[in-house]
Amino acid sequence: MLTTKVIVLETKVTRLEAQLEQQNSLFTSLQSNVQTDYNLISSKIIPNQFTSKSSIGRTCREVRAANPALASGLYWIDPDGQGVGDDPINVYCDMTSGNPFPNRPVISSWLIMYD
Repeated sequence: MLTTKVIVLETKVTRLEAQLEQQNSLFTSLQSNVQTDYNLISSKIIPNQFTSKSSIGRTCREVRAANPALASGLYWIDPDGQGVGDDPINVYCDMTSGNPFPNRPVISSWLIMYD
């Protein structure tokens, strides 16, 4: 009776070890795929000079003019000019709408975001 239980347990352990090895192999494969995908995505992301305060446009339009490929998102702008007056602000720039009023100074659709 005890011998039978030992044999059953050894069989279960062997089966569980095989499943664990299969899971480890699958995990290693998935980890490699994630790294490959990450590298591919990272190589396609356009660096954005306006996501930090180091180089700042006065308007969303200036940000867009500097790099027309930028997507809508959060950007630093300094409406009164860099190094002048108030600090830069972090705004949402809608890069798809453009300027509906070409004769007026416009900051493309923006929403002030405070930290």
